[in-house]
This record gives sequence, C-alpha cells and structure tokens, in this order.
Amino acid sequence: MFLVSLNRELRSINWFKENNINEPNLINSLDLVSLGTVCDVVPLKGLNRALVKQGLKIIKSKKNLGLKTLLDICKIESSPSIYHLGYIIGPRINAGGRVGKCSHGANLLLNKDPKNSYKIASELDQYNKERQMLEKDLLEKISNVVKNFLDDPVLIISGQNWHEGVIGIVASRLKDKFNKPVIIISLEGDKGKGSARSINGFDIGSAIIAAAQEKILIKGGGHKMAGGFSIEAHNIDKFKNFMFRKFKNINEDLSTKRPLLLDSIISPSAVNLDFYNKVSLLSPFGSGNPEPKFIINDLKTINGKIVGEKHIKSVLIGMDGSIIKSIAFNAVDSDIGAYLIKKNNKSYNIAGKLSLNEWKGQSNVEFIIDDISVNK
Repeated sequence: MFLVSLNRELRSINWFKENNINEPNLINSLDLVSLGTVCDVVPLKGLNRALVKQGLKIIKSKKNLGLKTLLDICKIESSPSIYHLGYIIGPRINAGGRVGKCSHGANLLLNKDPKNSYKIASELDQYNKERQMLEKDLLEKISNVVKNFLDDPVLIISGQNWHEGVIGIVASRLKDKFNKPVIIISLEGDKGKGSARSINGFDIGSAIIAAAQEKILIKGGGHKMAGGFSIEAHNIDKFKNFMFRKFKNINEDLSTKRPLLLDSIISPSAVNLDFYNKVSLLSPFGSGNPEPKFIINDLKTINGKIVGEKHIKSVLIGMDGSIIKSIAFNAVDSDIGAYLIKKNNKSYNIAGKLSLNEWKGQSNVEFIIDDISVNK
C-alpha cells in the first residue's frame, strides 16, 4: 500500500512539472474550506473538525487578501473563531446575493488587488446592513400577520413582493421564536417562491419533495431542516393542507420546548483563562460538536448594565467571593434581565458557556448566560 501511495504521489508531482504549473499548497486553501464548512453547518466531527481547526489558523495568518480585508473592516482583532465565520464573515460574503450582487462574494475571495478588495469588502459590509434592514422590516410585517396562525402546526405565511433574499432568514427567526416549522412564500403575480425552516423531528425537505411529486409545487427540494420551492398562487391552500397532514402524521409531540442540556457544575473561580484553554482543546465547536455548557450556583448581582439596546453585561459574585463578568444576549425584556439588572437578596444559578474577550492584547474570560434559576 505504501508503494502504491508513493507512486500516486510521484505521478501527481510529475503532472505539475510536465504542464509547467506550480504545485499548489493545499494547506493554504483550508481557510476557504473552514469558511464553507461552518457556513453550510456541516457537522464538525472527525476529518471536518480537523480541517476547520487548521483552517482557522490559516485565516489568522491572513493569506487570503479578501478575507483579510473583510476581517479588518469588521474590526475582528482577536483570533478568528467559528462565531466570526458563521455570524460575521459568512453573512457579509453572502449578502451580495441577497441584494442582487451574486458575484461579489466570489470576487472578494479571488481578488489579489488591495484597493479593489477594500472596495468589494466595503460594499459587502454595506449590503449586509441593507440586508439587516430588509430582514427587520419584513420580520415586523410578518410578525403582525403570524399572530392569526399560531394554532397551525406549521406556520405558512404568504405575501406580495416580499424580498426573496431574506425570507429564509425571517423564517429561521420565526422558527426559533415559536418552535414550529415555518414557511414563507413571496408572491409575484400568480406565482410564488418559498423558503422553509424546520425543527428537529420534522423532515421538511422530504415533505417539500413529496409536494412537488404530487404536482402541488412547480418544483422544490431541501434537507431535514430547510428547503425551497416555487408554487402557483392558487395552490397555496392545497399546499398548507398537505404540510399540515405531513406534520400531524408524526407520532411525537414536537411543540414542547427542548431542555437545555448541560455538561457540568463548576465553581465561580473556574471562570478563568486556564480552564478556558483546557475546554478549548475540544474546539472548534459547532454543528455535531456542541460547546460544553456549565452551571454555576449561588450567585448575586454586583452591578449590571444594558449594552447594544438588548443585551446585559453584569458583574456577579459567588459565595466564595469570586467575581464573574458575564453577558446575557437579548435579555433586556426577559426574566433573566430582571435579576441581572437589579440587585436582589435572592441568589440564583446561571447556565451557559465560557467566552474569551480579547482586546488590545488583554485576554479575559466571561460567562455567556443562557438561563437562570432562582433559589428559594
């Protein structure tokens, strides 16, 4: 086997020499491999995890001019992470396609000219802001309509001339909010294009393919968690009934809220750089390799403040006197926020994960709070 492998390698080297082509160093392409793997939510297991882990190192070295420029524009000064790829870089590369500039993302990644790279990256950043505004407007519009359909097993909403580039994102937001499969259809004349997002347990891609086979849809496809299709407007009610039947055929209650799965109880003093680095040996975290989540018991609030309109940064103290810096995202109007903002004699327990804050050469570990339970 060794000789076979060696001969194959030699033939590969000879091919490049015979064609006067410099053999590429494939390691240097792992930045794009990791970006695509994360943005397509591929499970980070086995070889995929190894490729992404090495790819993050290549991204940090900033060999790709387009990625480097986008990292600079987004002011990512810390080591690039899965979060940066999935929630900051990926959406900007994809933003061009959502506002009618499909080639911008590819042009940025292929570009070798610094001036042109900066121009494209700046435009993508602006397109992403436009996408966020379109998403916000459509979400508000649909949220007013969806209230009338909350008893439906699958939320299927349609409207005229909704922006096709953001209906999938809005469907995902509503799916998370109501814990139901969501399908949004944008109509133009007598035809519509739909985007679907599902919850665990309901294979929405198969349901869409089945509807296409029944001639209810013009065409359509997808996978377990998402799908897309085109449809004649007069078939929307028929499609709704079809999807409702498919969902009701599942002999399982999917509407109950999924429990928060936790890995271990830790002491307040464990929120430090040494423990964070040990946990990070299991990284990169993502689909198929979830980040460990912990419980810290018996904490009280020293002070808390609202940041970015919706989030709460707070300083907590444990029974052993340890101080913890924490953040709870989108917590301002929640029960969690009430305890983090106001000082209260009651102690509480927090559940969440560790996060590293890197700023101007300083590294600090904070705790991202997902949930709170109050002690009696």
